[in-house]
Amino acid sequence: MNRYFKMILGAGLVLGLASCNQKAEFYTESFVSFDNTSIIVDEDAGTLNIPVYAYTKDGDFAFPRGDNANLTVTFEVVDGTAKKDVDFSVEPANGLLTFDGTSAASIKINVTDNSGVRTGDKNFIVRITGASGEYTLGGAREASVTIKDIDHPLASILGTYSASGVCYGTPYNWTVTLSPDESDESVVWVDAMTPYAVDYAGAMDVYGVVSKDLKTISFPAPQETSLLYDDDDPFVFCEYMGDLTISSAETNIVMTSDNNGGYTTDQGVIFIPLKAMSAYMGAFVDPETMKWTKQ
Repeated sequence: MNRYFKMILGAGLVLGLASCNQKAEFYTESFVSFDNTSIIVDEDAGTLNIPVYAYTKDGDFAFPRGDNANLTVTFEVVDGTAKKDVDFSVEPANGLLTFDGTSAASIKINVTDNSGVRTGDKNFIVRITGASGEYTLGGAREASVTIKDIDHPLASILGTYSASGVCYGTPYNWTVTLSPDESDESVVWVDAMTPYAVDYAGAMDVYGVVSKDLKTISFPAPQETSLLYDDDDPFVFCEYMGDLTISSAETNIVMTSDNNGGYTTDQGVIFIPLKAMSAYMGAFVDPETMKWTKQ
C-alpha cells in the first residue's frame, strides 16, 4: 500500500465554511442519455439491462421522456479489464437500439459467471455514439460497468453504504463506498468518511484493516490524503474529540459491525490540513454519531 503515509497532528481547530457554485447546462434539442453512468453487477447476476432514455424537448427547459419516441441509437463497448465475449457479451450485437414509440430501449449485458474463481473486479465501458432524427447525445452518454468478483474474501462488506452522522450539531446523510485494496485482501479503501469528502472523488480515500471475522474495520489515524489545502499542506484524516478539538496521538478509528449489515463507531473523525489547522463544515463528524447501513 503506497497511497498514504502517517503524520502526527497537533491539537486545535479553526472552523470554516465552504461554498460551491455548480454551473447548470441545458440541452437545446431532444436528446438520448443513460440515467446511470456507474453500474456494478455481481459476476453471478446472469444478465444486466442498461436502459437508454429518449428525452423530448417540450419548452425551453422541459425535457420529459419521449413516450412516443421513434428513433435509432448506436452504441459501442470499450473493453477494460473485462473483455467482450470472454467476461460478457452484448445484445444487440450490432450496436443498434431501436425505439419504436417508446421512451426507452435497453442494452443487454450477459455476464459470464466465474463464481468460485478469484478474478478480481473487472470493468468496461458502454458508450452512446449516435442518435437519429432530431435527437442529440445527452451528457450521460457513457456508462462504466464493473463486474464484481463475489469470491473476494471481503465481498460481503464491499460496496455502497448509506452514512449518517452529526457535524457540530447538524445532522448529515451521505454515501460511502468500500473498495478492495489491489494488493492486500484484508484492507478496504473508503471514499467518504465525512460528508465533505464526497466532493473530492479519490482525493480523500483512507484505508482500513478488516478483522478476519469481518466484525471490525480499523482505520489508522493520523492518515494523510492526496487533497491539498495548499501546495505543501494536505488534508489529514484523524480522530475528532468533539468541542472543536482533535487528538494528536496515533490511534485507530474502529468501525464495529451492528450485526445487521452495517457498521458504527463512537469515535469522531475529521479531515484537516496540518499547517492551516482549519476544517470546513462537513469535514468532520462528531463522536458517537456515525453509522453505515449497507445499501
